[in-house]
Amino acid sequence: MTSTGARIRVVAFLAIIVLGSVIDTTRRPMPTASAAEAQRDIELFRAVVARVRAGTRYYEAMGTELRARRYPAASVFNWRTPLLYTAVAAIGPASARVLLISLASALVVLTVVVLRTRSTPALMAALFMQFGAFVSVAVPSAPFLTEVWAGVLLGLSYCAYQMRVWRTAAVLALIGLFIRELAAPYVVVCAWLALHGRRRHEVAVWIAGAATYSIYFAWHLYHVKALQEPGDLAHAFSWLYGGGPIFLLQTLRTNAWVFLASAWIPTAPALLAILLAACAWPGTTLRLRGIVTAYLAMFLVVGQPFNQYWGLLTAPLWAVATADGVEALRHWLAIATQPPRSRAAADL
Repeated sequence: MTSTGARIRVVAFLAIIVLGSVIDTTRRPMPTASAAEAQRDIELFRAVVARVRAGTRYYEAMGTELRARRYPAASVFNWRTPLLYTAVAAIGPASARVLLISLASALVVLTVVVLRTRSTPALMAALFMQFGAFVSVAVPSAPFLTEVWAGVLLGLSYCAYQMRVWRTAAVLALIGLFIRELAAPYVVVCAWLALHGRRRHEVAVWIAGAATYSIYFAWHLYHVKALQEPGDLAHAFSWLYGGGPIFLLQTLRTNAWVFLASAWIPTAPALLAILLAACAWPGTTLRLRGIVTAYLAMFLVVGQPFNQYWGLLTAPLWAVATADGVEALRHWLAIATQPPRSRAAADL
């Protein structure tokens, strides 16, 4: 890369931060009650788990709580698939929290393992961001959020891929999908790469997983449709709301450090710029580049105005991608600031 090309990329990086900051501070048409809405959802799911533990069937418990709390029960997607909440009800919230924190702790360790060849600044940046994602896992209400569980599982899956444990990585991703359908972009990217790489054993896992999930979701739809009522509330907006850059930036704030620092510095635009830098860096794996691109594109279009907490699902993946973004910036800055004589010698 020439020094001019490196300078253009550095300027583009800074421009993204500036533009993102302008959008973030001057245009806020979306509701700012994301935290309150997330807490409301947590109370809903906590109540559902309590009912299931008391002996109520899952779908009856979900339907009762949705209507009692004035949720749009007419939307199938508000009826969460049963795997997580029946499991939490079976083992108890306290045990579920221990399991979730254990998985998240393993993710922090594996983040170090898979990024150990990165430069110290890149590794430290990724580890710092992974601890920011860990904060959301450690809170007592975390076991009731499907996005948190799916995010940890996708993070573990990516680490498993980096360690070339292909089938384990695919299974972890599929469990994340069964917990939350928002894992679908990750699943599609990884399944396509398995097919492209002709890894037959992994492809077999994906085919079996896709077939099983299709049956599972069809069974879920059957039970939801059987319990929906004509007077159920509907959403005011489509799931394809098109929140654009504002919604995207708000999902990035689900990392604890990004959220805490956003009152003083444009951390969300900076994280977006780092993720885009990771996509532009040749050293980034095709898998990570595809995952980042898929979720950034999805958050531009998909999501109700109050669904910013969906970013909990991608926070662990963004932490890993931060390492490549930092490496890209170090590389571009090194080339852009080289003295002319050094650049000429390097070209020779």
